[in-house]
Amino acid sequence: MYKEDFDKFLEALQEVVHHLKTELMPDVDFSQFANREEPGDELDDDLKWD
Repeated sequence: MYKEDFDKFLEALQEVVHHLKTELMPDVDFSQFANREEPGDELDDDLKWD
């Protein structure tokens, strides 16, 4: 894929996701899958090499 095609690819991917959500899976509540962090929730993202 060429860098000139990224915007076209992104637009097409967004159209596909919109079609899936609205036409093929309209009864699914996708908001339940949103990645929401609660205050105080901290990720342990330190890499540890043992």
